[in-house]
Amino acid sequence: MENSPGQSAGLKCPDCGSHIPTTIEVLLHNAAIFCSNCGLKLTIDRQESKSGLDKLRNLDEALQKANKVKKSFS
Repeated sequence: MENSPGQSAGLKCPDCGSHIPTTIEVLLHNAAIFCSNCGLKLTIDRQESKSGLDKLRNLDEALQKANKVKKSFS
């Protein structure tokens, strides 16, 4: 998931090459994401991707904690 500066987080559609914006939360909790350009439906094989999803979940939790700490200093 490499993005250009100023581009929202996401991934490149494997069919048409368009940028598909997404978030960690969407990847962790939604069954599918769709390309708004060509309509391709992308699903995550949760069993096959368990290790990666666990790491993504840990990252999300760490980011949430960091944001709480940041807000406490504002």
